Amino acid sequence: MNRNKWVRQAGIRTSLGPTSLALAPLLILVGLLLTAKAATQVTLDWTKRAPAMEPSPRFDHAAAYDAARERLILFGGSNPSGGCRGDTWAWDGSTWTQLFPANSPPARLGHQMVYDSGRQQIVLFGGVSGCSGGYLNDTWAWTGSNWEPRISAEVPGARQGHAMAFDSHAGVTVLFGGHRFMSTYYDDTWTFDGRNWTRKSPSQKPTGRSGHAMAFDPVRNETVMFGDATWIDSDTWIWDGSNWTRKILAVHPPGNGPVRNLMTYDRARSTMFLLVHGYQSTWNYSDGSWTQLTPATTPTATLFGALAFDGGHQDVVLIGSEGGANNIMGTWTWQPGEPRGEAQGSGLGVVLHAAHSNAQLK
Repeated sequence: MNRNKWVRQAGIRTSLGPTSLALAPLLILVGLLLTAKAATQVTLDWTKRAPAMEPSPRFDHAAAYDAARERLILFGGSNPSGGCRGDTWAWDGSTWTQLFPANSPPARLGHQMVYDSGRQQIVLFGGVSGCSGGYLNDTWAWTGSNWEPRISAEVPGARQGHAMAFDSHAGVTVLFGGHRFMSTYYDDTWTFDGRNWTRKSPSQKPTGRSGHAMAFDPVRNETVMFGDATWIDSDTWIWDGSNWTRKILAVHPPGNGPVRNLMTYDRARSTMFLLVHGYQSTWNYSDGSWTQLTPATTPTATLFGALAFDGGHQDVVLIGSEGGANNIMGTWTWQPGEPRGEAQGSGLGVVLHAAHSNAQLK
């Protein structure tokens, strides 16, 4: 009697004898894993959204996702025709709505915003007041319905073009660099605990720079920083909470100056990608190395846009002025598209966007 028989499980067919029948559960598991892997290999791509209303055209604004209220908050920026804006907008995944808080920071450009998950507030720092060259070093917190000033005995010097990230492991906002008048480039590191700023004294640090970008990796508990806007540095640095370490990488995104880079952590896919306007290229940072990706679509040119991960809708949102004759705003999201049968990579989720313009560098 032939005791061999065919067993088909999860797309795998094999001839099993009496001894190898014991392997059937293992083969079933392998088949299921292969099927699951194939199902998750979907393309990530940029999609232009078409909301009924968008913030008025601007550049060099800032945005951060308010996870407690599940909406992205945008503030300020420069009017392409002159002057600065001091308005607050909210994105709920499909619609932009202008908010009218009782208190607001002065109108500005070149500031930075990050979400403090421990205190459930968005932290705003610095920039240029009224686009007139008056540099700022004030700190504000968005509490969900209003802006509140935060007064600290010690504060970073007034600047724009700096970068910030929230270190959820240490519970502090991390700030590095920035510039004044394109002549003074800062190389200082600061942390903010929700009330007070503290200057750090690392034994090693990056060179002074502006237009760089940072994001915190909650898996490795480290802050990643990339590039600057001086045509010089396209380097990657890691802040571990007390010191900076430079990553020596054979492959990395190109230098982008004079530009502003944007970065965010994609919690849905744990993927880092770099989108550069001048180069129209998208990059992934995974396991300590950069890889160039090939999305089917890239956003229309944006002038110093803003970027944030929308945790409620599990996508990355890019908002910026698209320039041109109509100078309209554009809202783009980075999200799964149609499957193409290829993997997109995984690692630290960061998006950087850069646009060629001298408008920010005042």
